[in-house]
Amino acid sequence: MQVLKSGWHIHTTCDLETQVFAEVLMQSADKFSYFPTLQTAVVGIEPATSAVRFLVGGRDYSKSQFNRATQAQRSPGKDVVAARKEMPQ
Repeated sequence: MQVLKSGWHIHTTCDLETQVFAEVLMQSADKFSYFPTLQTAVVGIEPATSAVRFLVGGRDYSKSQFNRATQAQRSPGKDVVAARKEMPQ
């Protein structure tokens, strides 16, 4: 692939440790949920810079390859409002 051989550097705002934690949490969510078949997504954004720190598009990629974080056509709704109220100002 030309990008790999060109000497380009790709920079990301993703925090690998938090990304792995979010993935494990999402995979184990069925153990703590009343709705074990319900799919969900989570995105962590740093408010000061709008940097995406982690992004998980569903519970189990082997069961569904649809990425709910980037492909869903729904508004995030009340969850974003509730989370925003909890953020320090």
